[in-house]
Amino acid sequence: MAAALLRPGDRARLFELHAGEFEALGSQFRKDRRIKAEQEDGFRALAGLLPPVQRRALVLIDPPYKMKQDYTAVVGALQAAWRRFPTGLYLLWYPVVQRTSIDRLVRDIKASGLRDVLLAELAVAPADRGGMQASGLIIVNPPWTLAQQLQGLLAFLATTLGLQGQGSYRLETLVAE
Repeated sequence: MAAALLRPGDRARLFELHAGEFEALGSQFRKDRRIKAEQEDGFRALAGLLPPVQRRALVLIDPPYKMKQDYTAVVGALQAAWRRFPTGLYLLWYPVVQRTSIDRLVRDIKASGLRDVLLAELAVAPADRGGMQASGLIIVNPPWTLAQQLQGLLAFLATTLGLQGQGSYRLETLVAE
């Protein structure tokens, strides 16, 4: 979907560390000259790409979250990227498997020094169901109308996609500008 939204002058850099996933990613975009996939640690590669020549960028960070350290590492990577390019739009995706990990992530984001941070989360099943309970985004430098637009969208999605009426959402400003 993101590739379909790229304009002719836009570029995308995609990073995947694991060989199997990288091969699938690379084969998907081999013919699109605007998109370059690299088998590399995205946390390490990000610093070298910022600030971009165009002075505009959307950075989507989708860590593996396989180890508990990933929750801490992602905050450090986001801080470093923001220091190099404070006007960028950053989206940090996270799964809600253990609420305590997300609560710690949110506390770390609040204490990080980042400014203008919005949290948007959608759950389609009750928290006691087990497994991934919800999915969320931490958005740094959101467009000024995004919170208002997400309010209606998340309410609609929670109602429409919620299993047996159990959908819910969370939308809050973590750090103001």
